[in-house]
Amino acid sequence: MDNPEQNKAFELLREKYNRHEKILIQAYKSIKQKEEALEILAINLKESNEETQQLNEELISTNEQLFAQKEELEKVQGELLEMNSNLESQVKKRTENLNNTVSKLNKTLGELDRFVYSASHDLSAPVKSILGLLYILKIDTNKSQLNEILGHIENSIYKLEDVIKSLISYSQNTRLELKTESFNLFELVNEVISELAYMPLANSIDFIIDIKNSMTINTDRQRLSVILHNLISNSIKYANFDKPESKVMIGFEQNDDQYKIYVKDNGPGIEKDHLKKIFKMFYRGTEKSTGSGLGLFIASETSTALGGKIKVNSIPGSETAFAVSLPIPVVH
Repeated sequence: MDNPEQNKAFELLREKYNRHEKILIQAYKSIKQKEEALEILAINLKESNEETQQLNEELISTNEQLFAQKEELEKVQGELLEMNSNLESQVKKRTENLNNTVSKLNKTLGELDRFVYSASHDLSAPVKSILGLLYILKIDTNKSQLNEILGHIENSIYKLEDVIKSLISYSQNTRLELKTESFNLFELVNEVISELAYMPLANSIDFIIDIKNSMTINTDRQRLSVILHNLISNSIKYANFDKPESKVMIGFEQNDDQYKIYVKDNGPGIEKDHLKKIFKMFYRGTEKSTGSGLGLFIASETSTALGGKIKVNSIPGSETAFAVSLPIPVVH
């Protein structure tokens, strides 16, 4: 037999259970939905993270490309700056070369004008002298002054030969290319002295060669021969035979980058006013000068062509010393 109170309590308990069950079901569904939502969110986050990582990799790649392009641009800019600098340097150098060429051309034109005038005079004077002396020989039937006249003719021929040799030396110095070679300096000096033995009173001069007979140097042999020829012949021309001994000393020194060749005499010397002018074309220090006025000019120009220079020191009435400095060629 059923108990009404118990049944009522049971019903209340069942209703309460059902309500709790519904709440639990709803809570479960809510949790489930949240889990699903979290899973979806996790998937979305994962996809978003992958997209972000991919985007980051693309950004890194793009940044690397931009950096490489920047380096390339900087390199190109540097090359352009260097090219521009080189172009400016070349333009400046060519402008300087052009200015130097124009300057040398103007100098050459000026020298050529003086050269033609003076050379024509120096060439014609000995010829006229020879013709005049030959005329005297023709009309002098007794030939009483034969030896004296022949001596004057000989001197005129020497003067003419001196001018012609000077002209040839000047032409060779301006026309021929530099030719560096190794040769014995002692032998070259002796060779030049032998060539000058024909000069009047050359055999009365004591030549002192202060150079080792094994001394070998490297330069243009022909041009150095021209320099020595003109300096030594100049010492012979202006020798002072009033002294007990007339001497010409040829010496040599060498340092790390230069040859130095000296030609020193004990002649009459050169006055101070003339020292700065003696290397000019056709310059003659006195009216007694017997040379063409080309010798020292050619010696100076030839020294310059070899990249060197020539200096002179003199004590009037005592001595004159010429010093030729030449660069030692670099042997590769």
